[in-house]
Amino acid sequence: MLSVRFAVDAGSWRARRLSDLVEPAWLESDYYEAHYLSRGYGDAIWAGCPVNQDIELVFVFFRSVDHPKFGIAERDLVAATLRGLGVLFRQYVLGYGLSVARIPLTTTERQVLKGLLDGQVEKQIAVACQQSRHNTHVHVKHIFQKFGVNNRASLVAIWLGSGLD
Repeated sequence: MLSVRFAVDAGSWRARRLSDLVEPAWLESDYYEAHYLSRGYGDAIWAGCPVNQDIELVFVFFRSVDHPKFGIAERDLVAATLRGLGVLFRQYVLGYGLSVARIPLTTTERQVLKGLLDGQVEKQIAVACQQSRHNTHVHVKHIFQKFGVNNRASLVAIWLGSGLD
C-alpha cells in the first residue's frame, strides 16, 4: 500500500515519485482509478520532511493525466526546493512551544522567548514587553518549565536542535 511504503522512512528526509512507491500493477488497480484518474491525476511526488522526532511535514504534488509522469530530475528538484522548510517550520513550532514544550506558550511568553533567544537580559525584555522585571522573570521561569530546562543555555540548545534527541 502506498502510505505504508512512504511511511517506512518516516523521520528521515525523502522525496519519492509514485512509481518509486508502488508496483506497476498498482497503476491498474481500482484504487488508482478512484483516487487518481477520476480526479484527473496521473502521477504524484511525495516529500517527507522531519521537523523533530514527533512532527513531520509531508508535501504532495500531483500531475495531470494530460502531462508526462514525473522524472527523477523533477523529484530531485522538489527535494532540493523543500529541504529547507523543515528548519523553518521547526523554528515556527518551537516559537509557539509546540511539541517540545509541555504546554504551548502564551503570547507574552513568545515575546519573552524571542528576547531570550536574541540574547537580551531580563531588564531589556521587560522594557520591550512593557512589563515589570518581576513579571518578565516569572515568564522566563514558566518558559523554562514548559521546555523542561533550567537555564538559557539549555533553552538555546533545544532551539538549535542539540537538545531534542
